[in-house]
Amino acid sequence: MMLLRLRVVPAAVALVLVTASCDRMQARVQPGTVAEEPIANNVLPAPVITRPGCGAVTVWPEGLFTLAWERVDSASTYTVEVDCRGCGADRYHLWFSESGSPWHVRSALDSIYRTDIVSRLRSEGGRTMRWRVWAVDARGVEGTKSKWCVASFSESGLPTPGSGSREPDPR
Repeated sequence: MMLLRLRVVPAAVALVLVTASCDRMQARVQPGTVAEEPIANNVLPAPVITRPGCGAVTVWPEGLFTLAWERVDSASTYTVEVDCRGCGADRYHLWFSESGSPWHVRSALDSIYRTDIVSRLRSEGGRTMRWRVWAVDARGVEGTKSKWCVASFSESGLPTPGSGSREPDPR
């Protein structure tokens, strides 16, 4: 009888240790996923930009302009950064953010952002903007940022000199 008790007690202790170990493993799994499918480093992937199309050249919009992207599983909100080419007091830098600070950032967004940012772009002398987006989880941890998406504007919706994403020809 004594021998049987010694075998039962270690098994019960082992069961408690395995359960505690499993609880720690589950804490590293992204909410809403199956326990066997953890996200590497718990970092949300970059959203896929859907609107406007990257590289688009359009007529200056009247009113609000729409930026949109596909939802990311387990994202609570999204943050958008918009950058202006040729805007601001220091026009020496190609993109405003090259001066060391962002031009426009908005957080706590859903998967669409309607903004009058293009009016600001135009009033500051810019014709081209770039933007990117990233997901934020329920803990406030930022995910991977999307690549920059460039959009340009003109009176006719056709490319104008200097409106593309390439550097101007020095000749």
